[in-house]
Amino acid sequence: MKPLGKDWDLTAIGRLPSKLTYNVLLSYSRLVLVGPSAPSKLAVGAWRFGSYESAGAGVTSEVWKARDRLTGAWVALKIARGEEGAAILALEAERLACAASPFLPELVDVGRTPAALSVGDAPLSSRAYLAMSWMPGRALGTVDVANDDERRAVALAVARDVGDALAHLHAAGVAHGDVKPSNIQLFQRPIGGDAGTQSWHANLVDLGLASDAGSRDPTGGTPRYMPPEIWTGSSGGDGRARDRFALGLVLAEIGVPTLRKARDLASDARAATLLPPFDAWCRALLS
Repeated sequence: MKPLGKDWDLTAIGRLPSKLTYNVLLSYSRLVLVGPSAPSKLAVGAWRFGSYESAGAGVTSEVWKARDRLTGAWVALKIARGEEGAAILALEAERLACAASPFLPELVDVGRTPAALSVGDAPLSSRAYLAMSWMPGRALGTVDVANDDERRAVALAVARDVGDALAHLHAAGVAHGDVKPSNIQLFQRPIGGDAGTQSWHANLVDLGLASDAGSRDPTGGTPRYMPPEIWTGSSGGDGRARDRFALGLVLAEIGVPTLRKARDLASDARAATLLPPFDAWCRALLS
């Protein structure tokens, strides 16, 4: 595959080709986007997405589950509300382009919506958008865990899969910035083709607050899952350390369900008694 010969500036999100599929080469610490890699099945100028279902909304963008007409796959289509949202999507696209883990969304497409696009009563024309692979599952905080064995299985899945996602992001110089239960999607897969026996897996989603891994000043996040040292004037570490700390708190909450109601989660999690191997893991992550 041959590079395009230039590095795309993702802050100019409106000028990117809307049908470019991104294959990422990390070379000499520079991000090079190459493609397209798949033959187009659409007419020139045709809009790529359809069959919309509302999947949520935030201050700067709204999210739709949509069908990719080029591949047939479902995607999460994030559409900016304004230029501030467009700048945030551009940064998120850049971070997603570094994602090599199967437990992170994959960047599918980026650009501007057509001039006459609307879904129902929602006008979506001429807005910056970001399309990423649709990640299956339900948010960690909404999943009912039946017993201690299942709780242990869920915690192991989160430690393994979210740990993998963070390792890949950190190796690429990116910190997630907002690791918390609502950004972790749990799902199950059959074991060995036996539909009656399922194993837990976890995806890490929403890189909207991602930042440089070495940054010691958080650009945002959820206070409950941030190191308390940030609020006392001490250093909470760099972006990698803050991600690891948040993962430790999430694992502690899974292992000790009463921590979900803790007002000072960090202090209570550090003092909690956890079963092995989570006691050692959380002690290291929360140190």
